[in-house]
Amino acid sequence: MPGLYKLNNDGIQFLCELYKENPNMPFIQMLPIYNNEAQKHGWAHLRSSGTIAYHLTVLGLYRRGTRNPMPIPNRGQEIIELRTDARKIIMETFGISGPNLSLTLRRKRNGKNADAIRKMALELGGKLFVRTGVEVKPTKVLDSKGNVTEVITNK
Repeated sequence: MPGLYKLNNDGIQFLCELYKENPNMPFIQMLPIYNNEAQKHGWAHLRSSGTIAYHLTVLGLYRRGTRNPMPIPNRGQEIIELRTDARKIIMETFGISGPNLSLTLRRKRNGKNADAIRKMALELGGKLFVRTGVEVKPTKVLDSKGNVTEVITNK
């Protein structure tokens, strides 16, 4: 099969069985399992979980976007506002970029250090804002004489 040059037949078999046993396991978790097995048997090591997705796609076992991603709790609902000097301290401490910090503080990224970054931001004087449901009131449509002709409710 084209594109399967990185893996030998035994590696491909192991990868297929691993996927069939755990179809919802993230590829990032499959990578160290495969590489441990590869080290035991002398197979080629993989550097990226994307390579696993590629091979499973070529084999016809996986189609991109078919698995349900795990939802991030409170995604976009909690926002931490922070001063510029405190942002620089966090970026230097964790070795992350400004855009990555911004996404983490808005709960749109949930990496391995995300909780520690948010905790440090609050300790450095960050303010936590929580979005709540906004109630939309009905809107009245009036004619030229001021009579109500229609009521619009946005949901």
